[in-house]
Parts: sequence; C-alpha cells; structure tokens
Amino acid sequence: MRNKKIIVAHPGRQHSFRLAKALKEEGILFKYITTVYDKESSILMRITKRLIGKDNLKRANSRKSAELDDTDVEQFCEFYGLVELLLMRVDKTGILYKYWARYVSHSFGKKVARYAMKNKVDAVILYDTNASCCFEILKEKAPNIIRIMDVSAANRLYMKAVYEEDMKRNTQFAKKLYNERNFLWENDLSELVNEIEFTQYFLAPSIFVRDSLSYSGVSEDKVKICPYGSNFSVPNLISRNRSQELKVLFVGNVTQMKGIGYLLEAFKVYNKAQVSLTLVGHYDNEDGIFNEYKKKYNFLGRVTHEQVERICNESDIFVFPSLGEGMSLAALEAMSCGLPLICSTNSGVNDLIVEGENGFVVPIGNSEAIKEKVDWFLNNREQIEKMSDNARVTALKYTWENYEYNVVKALNSIIETD
Repeated sequence: MRNKKIIVAHPGRQHSFRLAKALKEEGILFKYITTVYDKESSILMRITKRLIGKDNLKRANSRKSAELDDTDVEQFCEFYGLVELLLMRVDKTGILYKYWARYVSHSFGKKVARYAMKNKVDAVILYDTNASCCFEILKEKAPNIIRIMDVSAANRLYMKAVYEEDMKRNTQFAKKLYNERNFLWENDLSELVNEIEFTQYFLAPSIFVRDSLSYSGVSEDKVKICPYGSNFSVPNLISRNRSQELKVLFVGNVTQMKGIGYLLEAFKVYNKAQVSLTLVGHYDNEDGIFNEYKKKYNFLGRVTHEQVERICNESDIFVFPSLGEGMSLAALEAMSCGLPLICSTNSGVNDLIVEGENGFVVPIGNSEAIKEKVDWFLNNREQIEKMSDNARVTALKYTWENYEYNVVKALNSIIETD
C-alpha cells in the first residue's frame, strides 16, 4: 500500500500534538495545521512574545511540540488566532470572544479544506466544534478524502438533554447550570448537527462519548475508542500516613456541569474530624451559592499542576460526579497517584473502574449514591491501601504512549477499510 497522507488540524491545541506526533512516527502525517504556533519563522509570534507578560509568555511557549519539526507545521489564520487568545482573557462577557472564535473556526476550516484538496491527502482529522465548515466543503468537492473528527467531549446535543433533566431535578443549581452552558439554548445548534452529519468516522476517548454520539444516529462501527493518557508519572506505591479523617478530593471546575451540587449535598452529614472534602479548581461565587459550604469544605481555587499532584498524594480518595465528560484527565491523574475513585457513569473514566477493586461508579445526579460509597470507605478503611495500589496499576495502562499506539491502529483500520 502506498504511503498514506493524513492532515491533523486544530485552531487551538488540546491533545492534537500527541496525535500529530504519533502519525509522524508512523510516517503518515502530511502536515499538522494550526493557528498560533511558536515557529522560528513566525514574525507575529516573536512580536507577541516581546509584548506579553510572564504568565502569557509561558502559554505562548507551550504552543510548540518538541516532537514536530517546524517543517511539519502549517499555520493558517495566525493573526486571527492571536486575537482570539487575547479576547479569551479580556472579554469578560464572552460575547465578542464567542463570535470571533466561530469566525476563526470557519476561516480556518475553509483554508484546511482547500489545502487538503490541493495536496490530495487521504484523510483530514479535525476536532469537535471546529470541523463543520471544512468537512462540508470536502464532502461536496472531495468526497474521496476521509473526514475524521476527534471528539474530546460528549456529544453536546446529547448533553443538552442531560442538562435539561438535571435542571428539573436540582432546582437550587438549575440557574447556575443554565449559565454555564447557555449557548446550548441561546444559539442555533444546526452547525453541531451538521458537523456530525458531515463526519465519516470518529475518534472518542471513552464508551460514554461513543454512546452519546449514538443519540445523533452515529453507529458504533464508525467510532474508534482511543483512551487518553495520564499527565502524571505513576510512582511506586506510596505508603501514606493515613489520618483519622477520610481525606476526599475533587479536582476540576467547581460547576454544576461537574455535578458539584450533588457532591456538596452528599458531604453535609459529615463533620470535618470524620471526613474532609477539598475542592481544587476555579469557582464562581458571585451569586453566593457556595456561601453555606465554604466554612465546611476546603475551597482551594486554582492551583498549579505540581500542587495538584502534591494534594493528590496527601488524599485518600477522589470523587468526580460529572454530568458528562469525554474522559476526565483529573480523575485519571488521581488514579496515577493511587487514589481510588467514586465517579459517575458519565465521567469517561467509569470505563476504568472495577467495582470495589479500584473504585465505584455512581449514577449522575444522586447525592445519596455518593454518600453511600463514602460510607463504604469509612467502614472499610483497611481496604483503601489495596484499592490505592489497584488504582495505580490501572493508571499504568493509560499512558500517552498507549494512546498513540491505539490511535495509529485505529486510523490505519479506517483508511484500509474505507
């Protein structure tokens, strides 16, 4: 078979560097295409790095992959991408940012489509919410180019239905949830519908994402599951000094999308000497919704990645009751640190759980189910050490190296079958 030519394109970043690296090592990456990239030849990037502060400079330096040569990378809409990054930080309402991000996505998609047709590639891989424009053009003008979408989050059309059910179930946090995902109700979602329709194959990190796509009529055989890897190295088993109280950890944005209302409710019955709950991640308390909980629980806000690892190593168990995730990297990283999980059926990491061995899976929107599993850990403290070791062993199977192997295998299968 002749050498395959695949384009990986993302106007942002996510894990696209990992995918491009895997395809390059396999010899099937034609180009990695993005907007903002720290290329030696980029005059715009050099000017930008002279003008921005230290924190933003660190972000700018991260827009580069050590495994890709500059010749592997094409940039489209670079100036537009830089403006988008600026608006992300200064537009407090988010209105202008959302409009501009959509404009950038469309402009980027058109250029990727033209480039793919000009170079007669075999396949183009784009990411969810950014694929519609490009794939529509390719479907009409170059149907021989395979259209593959890397779906990092659950199908948003399915999640809209999940959120609507939750707003009926939990009226206290209903307004907060609406505001967190208001675009699902305030915008035309036809582009999301079209994006799925124009896509031929999907890369998904979990069974939950695959199942969420079925809501929009996608058959299972069109979805290839390629789980992500932990960003923490897995150490040898750490012997923790277990304290009297059970130390429970949550890491992520403190939002109702993550099921936070159910988490806070579940822990109301415990005193701090018995169970301590620490929440790491950004939270918006302008409406005062967290006031009644702030004295009872430890709200740490945003911390560095290094601090997250330290906090994980000081905790006993990790709780993640999300209403819907692609695959929670925070939960996977917690397992790398030897923390058994209590996670929801929609967390993406529920695929990893062997009930009672490395954690437990609970239904979404169920405080009582969370409390029941916390009670189990309280009553079976002697089991935590063994479950901690099991969690660590599980995490060893979920590395970025394994992701790269699986995604290359999946793409070869797609192209050979097609």
